[in-house]
Amino acid sequence: MVRQRGGTTWLRAFRAVVELLLVVDIFSLLVTPLEHVRSVGKVQVTVFWQGDPYMHRMHPELDPGQIAVGLSQVRDNQFIDYSALQTLLYLISHHLVFLLVTIPMLVMARRVITRAIDGDPFTPEMVRRLRILGLVVLVGGALSELTEYVCATVLLHITVPADALDFSEPDVKITLWWVMPAFILLAVSEVVRRGVAMRAELDTVI
Repeated sequence: MVRQRGGTTWLRAFRAVVELLLVVDIFSLLVTPLEHVRSVGKVQVTVFWQGDPYMHRMHPELDPGQIAVGLSQVRDNQFIDYSALQTLLYLISHHLVFLLVTIPMLVMARRVITRAIDGDPFTPEMVRRLRILGLVVLVGGALSELTEYVCATVLLHITVPADALDFSEPDVKITLWWVMPAFILLAVSEVVRRGVAMRAELDTVI
């Protein structure tokens, strides 16, 4: 019994971390719609300053290569605010989809850890849970990042003037953050499956 408690110490710590991340994720999801809309991309400075080589000496605060583009614009000395569509595209491309996708991932991860703490982790059910979690991370992560990039690109195209699009890029980058955890989970599921098979073979021999 002592070994079992000691063996679950790290699992309990991992579960606490996952629970903390889940709370932070949910809180972030609630406050994200209240976030102030910031930049939607970057445009090369030469588009606006006609390549003036002395402009950065007059304005050293500007990035020498690119400047951020915001949604709000000033036309004819009048402030023009962004539309509801632009706001929605901004929220989707800036963490909203990521938060929506990672919440079920964290919930499933907590269930897997709890199952390993309360019972035998080397079971066909655990293999199935790990495989499903790995596939959810793989597919969900890919779809979420693709959605973010597409929405960021659409937002940039409807915000930046057409003559500057060739010199613009969205501020959302493809990071492939989901690849490593997904393949680790799938690899662990195969390790557990191998352990289940070896135990079955040993029980048959005995």
